[in-house]
Amino acid sequence: MADHFLGALKEIERRAQNNILIFSDVLSERLDVIAKNMVLKPVSDNDYLKLLELYYKKFSKEENKQGMLFCLLRMQQIVYLKGHREKQNEIINLEYSEGYDSVTEAFLTKKRDYYKNTLKNIFQRFILM
Repeated sequence: MADHFLGALKEIERRAQNNILIFSDVLSERLDVIAKNMVLKPVSDNDYLKLLELYYKKFSKEENKQGMLFCLLRMQQIVYLKGHREKQNEIINLEYSEGYDSVTEAFLTKKRDYYKNTLKNIFQRFILM
């Protein structure tokens, strides 16, 4: 599957890096338009990861910690599913590719792995029950 939205998302990322305010209202609006266009269409995992990364940065500017955590957990879930082919049908309309976007991969390596820790805690509680 081709990364149909990745070019537009990278353009927003480039413009956000050049902008002093990180995410201006215009860039936020363009990001929302791209996200609406992605709904109900098959997208690649790289498109979705880049979208979540940009929303993470937008929420960071707005100091929305719950939004940031959601984006990070979802990104880590996609990375987890990317390595487990048997579970990849859990997210409909998402097609997986082999590689990662280098910027997204660098972004994820800097973050703590909340997803695996959450899964571990759930399994531990289940075993205790």
